[in-house]
Order: sequence, then structure tokens, then C-alpha cells
Amino acid sequence: MGRVLTFLSILALAACGAAPGTPTAQDKSDTKAAGEKSAFNADDVLPWDPAVRKGVLPNGLSYFIERNDHPKGRAELRLVVKVGSVVEDEDQLGLAHFVEHMAFNGSTNFSGNQLIDTMERFGMGFGAHLNAYTSFDETVYKLQIPTEPKLLDTGLLVLRDWAGGLTFDPKEVAKERGVVLDEWRRTRGARGRIRDALIPLQFKGSQYAKRLPIGTEKSLKTFTREQAVRFYRDWYRPDLMAVIVVGEFDVDKMEAQIKARFGDLKNPEKSRERIQFKIPAQDENLYGIITDPEISSSGVSMTQIVKERKSRTVGEYKSTLVRSMALSMLNGRFRETARRKDRPFRGAYAYQSAMNPSYARQGIGATPYEGRTRNSVSRHRNSVGENDRSFPISIASSRNVGPRNRSPLPASLFDISPPVKPCRASGASAIWFAIWSRSLPWVTSMHIWPPSWGRRVVC
Repeated sequence: MGRVLTFLSILALAACGAAPGTPTAQDKSDTKAAGEKSAFNADDVLPWDPAVRKGVLPNGLSYFIERNDHPKGRAELRLVVKVGSVVEDEDQLGLAHFVEHMAFNGSTNFSGNQLIDTMERFGMGFGAHLNAYTSFDETVYKLQIPTEPKLLDTGLLVLRDWAGGLTFDPKEVAKERGVVLDEWRRTRGARGRIRDALIPLQFKGSQYAKRLPIGTEKSLKTFTREQAVRFYRDWYRPDLMAVIVVGEFDVDKMEAQIKARFGDLKNPEKSRERIQFKIPAQDENLYGIITDPEISSSGVSMTQIVKERKSRTVGEYKSTLVRSMALSMLNGRFRETARRKDRPFRGAYAYQSAMNPSYARQGIGATPYEGRTRNSVSRHRNSVGENDRSFPISIASSRNVGPRNRSPLPASLFDISPPVKPCRASGASAIWFAIWSRSLPWVTSMHIWPPSWGRRVVC
């Protein structure tokens, strides 16, 4: 008999009380009091990192350029398209992902597999240095390339072909159909079946519940070339794109190259509206009990769908810091509990992650011992000791964003919501570290779990 995986989804937009991370008037007063000890005003807009050059071409395409000498002789290039599976028509299920695959199977300047062959001649491998992904709301193409002028120009040519030069050769379409069908079949294991049951529950009543990026077997077997081309022509357009280049190069020259390469891209005469789909609030808590003969262990989780919070001001950034510390403390307590001899579960976790520009998921889950776990969570508040342990971890994390250690492409560089533009400065900015380091000493248990939030269920 299959084991049971229980999923309890609480859509926090319903009447469930204030969710953690949603400050009340009293909380804001507490934050203001703490903020008075800081040199920053909570309403100050976070500054843009002057090291990142941004711009918008006349056709609407956005670009972001940053010089970064670490690692030396390397550049990271990205083409970000602000569309994914959620915008597919009913006869295009899975085709956002399929179009991404076709980007490596023929374009204006690289026929067939010539793109991959060209990159391999430069010492770059498909997957490690040349890759892409498709999600509900975005498609991102990634290229890592040496900074020799000729190779950099070739890299920009690749991005230009992805943006507007895919050819959809019928033979390549037939070949890639088999590839994506095989990929779909590999998702048919226990994890895939569980996901198929959870997605409609988590996203009930929304477009997301009907638009898994992988598509359906029927759609992948029966779609036509024309349907894939229609998706590409409708949605791959400059006003929904951003080019991002970070590496060891001259920023002025790179900006001129981007303008020359992408300035001739044109938007359709009648552009389709890029709808920002909503996830409706529910009138009740939703739950699901899922069984599968291949599940090797049981689990229970609770998820809330909340509005995504963006850090655009000092005060919003401080709130993000507090939420991060709260999750760090909670997961630390879970780890300590799981190491006890009388531990009530095998493991537990808490998380918050962005789903798209508008929504985020936050939740808690555990892997229990069958027949043993009961009352494995209890009501506690965080302690001063936990605050003290979290502080050095947080301050160390903020110091690790220096130029030598930071990723060549900061994940926080841009916000893919219209218009495509960065929502905050990259991690190297001194102002960010100053806000972080000056705020942390004043964060207390009153800020992590203010009295007005009540007693929260933690372990």
C-alpha cells in the first residue's frame, strides 16, 4: 500500500488572520522606534547601484550592463523574455517550453546544431555555459563566454537570434517534438504525479492551475509548427525583453554593441496584451491527501499564497531582513529538534519563495515518523539567544557580496514585471551593507514576532 503525503494549502488571501510578515499598525510603530536609532529614513528609496548601467531602446527593449572583473576574462549574457507558459493559448500547451528548445535548433545565423557546435569550439559546453529555462511567467536564456572581443560579439549575435531569428525548420521541429515528449515522460514518476495533484489545489481558480510549463502529452503530440511560430511571433518582442551583460569588458563599448544588435527589433503592429494573471482568494482553507505507491516516505506541509513584497525603500528592505532572520531561526530550531533523541520528526522546514512578480509562496512542512509523530509542533516565541545566533550569520552573509565573491550576475539585478527593470541595486553597493549592518543590532524578538501577531506555531 502506498504511503500518504498530506498537503494542507492555506491561501492566505482568505480570512486566516494576519500572516507572518504582514505588519500591523503596532508593528510599524515598533519598526519606526527601532529605525530612529538608524541613520536611514524608512521612506528613503533604495539607491540604484551606479555600477549597473541601464537603458531602454526606442523599441522598448531594456538592457543592464555591469563590469565585473571576477572571474577574469569571462562574461555572463542573459536574454530575459517576460513570458512563460501562463500566456499560452488553449492549443499551445507546452509550447512556451518547446520554443525555448527550438532556440538551439536553428536560427538566422546558426542553422541546425551549428550554435552548439560553435560554442563547443570556443570551449563552452551545452548545459554548463549555454542553457535556458521556462517557467510560468518568464523564459531566460543564459550564455557564459570568454571576453575576447570577437567572442563577445558572437555572444550578442546569439542573443539577437534568440530574440528574433528562430527559423523553426520543419525537420528540426519534428526532431525536437520527440525530445520534449521524452522530457514529459520523465516527469511521470511519483514526484510528477504529486505535483499534478498539488498545482490545481495551490492555484485553484487561476490560469496557473491550467498551464504547467511541460504541457500535456496530447498537446505535445499534436501541435503544429504554425502554433509554435504563432507563440514566438506574439510574445518574443522587444518590449517584453531585457538583455543583461556582466563581465570584464568596456561598458561604453558594450552599450554601443547592444544598441547596434538589438535596435532593429520590431514589435508587432497589434501587440497582444501581456496580462498579469491573478490567483483568487479562497473562502475556505483548502487541503488535499495524496497517495502514491512509489512514495518512500510520508510528509505534511502547509502553504500560503501571499502578495510578493518588493524592497524598494529602506523600511521595506528592513522588513525583508526581519523575515529572513525569522526563517533562519525557525529552520535552526527545526534542525536542532531533529537531532534530539526524542525528535518528533525526521526533518522539518520553513520557506518563502517568489512565484512571479505578484505572488510568493510561504509555508512549513515536516517528514514525520509513521505512527510516532503527534503534536510535533508546539507554540513558542523566538528567544534572545536565537536572535544572537542569527545576527552574525546575517551580517556575514551581507559581507560576502563583495566583488570577489558575488555571482557574475546578481539574482537581484532585475524585476521581471512591466516595465522590465531592476527593482534594487546589486549586492555590492555600499549603501546596502550600511543599511544591513546598522539595522541588525536593533532587531529584537519584538520585531521577529511582535505581540500583535499573536503566538505563532513553530517547533
